[in-house]
Amino acid sequence: MNVIGLGYPTAIPRVARGYIEQLPSGSFRVDVYAGTDPLTRRAIRLRSTVKTEQQAQIEFGRLLKEASEGRTPESDATVAKLMDEYAAIASWDVTTRQTNEGFIRRTIKPALGHLEVRKVRGPILDQLYARLKRCGDLSCSGRPFTEHRNIPALTMDPRDRRPVWQQVAETLAKTVRSGSLAPGDEFPSITELSVSQGIGTGVIRRALEVLAADGLILARSGQRPVVAGTAAAAPVGGRRRPGPGHDCRRAGCRPHVCHPMKASTIRGIHSILSGAFAAAQRWEWHVRKDTKTHQDRWLAIGPDTCALIAGYLDEIRTELADVGVQLREDAYLFSNDPAHSRPWNPD
Repeated sequence: MNVIGLGYPTAIPRVARGYIEQLPSGSFRVDVYAGTDPLTRRAIRLRSTVKTEQQAQIEFGRLLKEASEGRTPESDATVAKLMDEYAAIASWDVTTRQTNEGFIRRTIKPALGHLEVRKVRGPILDQLYARLKRCGDLSCSGRPFTEHRNIPALTMDPRDRRPVWQQVAETLAKTVRSGSLAPGDEFPSITELSVSQGIGTGVIRRALEVLAADGLILARSGQRPVVAGTAAAAPVGGRRRPGPGHDCRRAGCRPHVCHPMKASTIRGIHSILSGAFAAAQRWEWHVRKDTKTHQDRWLAIGPDTCALIAGYLDEIRTELADVGVQLREDAYLFSNDPAHSRPWNPD
């Protein structure tokens, strides 16, 4: 690769510097150093790839200007990256954080994580909410299928002097470390594992406690354990296929039964997405641009979104009625005020 060294005007601070390199394909990549992230201490680099050297010179100047003004545009950032950045700074309490991170891990990232932030539009979200109202499992297409689990056969070796729980813990740990059970995958419940594997619940519980202590799984009160780590942002419709020698009975596989997601849960997911996209706009992640004529734009929303809004308004009216107040006809839908008399900022 050929590197073209470029100077820059003295008006631009020395923190903004970079280079242009020609790639084997013949295209040109522009790379500009824009300082260090004050929180992560990692270098901030602005990059762009164009076809001609003349375009590269123009891009180089533009990125130098962006860097000198302290901007770090993320025009190609994915929703998965946005969720990571937003969750790290969101002012959620402990309980809310656990709930929201579960929504992000189980629903938002698998459904939208692979999309670029700037390409997410209202119809995409409407389709997601409509799908969740039919079934909370994103891999469900409406046709019957089996929910496979890659749980190995938990056998006991009578010649092994170690206690049974230790043998079980080692087998499960190997499955997690090998990647057969990926981050975000759910384990069956202790009772389900005990019945399908023919092993006592006390043994299963002790083995899972060992895995949790080693940081391999996340054990949550009242919920099934999940494999620790960040779940991959796979597109909607991905479905686990069992490997050779898979035993559905022992693994606890089961026919899928649709469970529509509650409207309150969908509103929780919508709240996370709204907050994240608002943050992306503040960060200049190219979420939305003003119209050239600075006119208002009207967007059509689907019947499912209308139903969600109607349900939300009914809840607000009920809460206000308990304190003897009515919701005004000119109230704002998005508001932090209990009576919804003031809009969010920007209004």
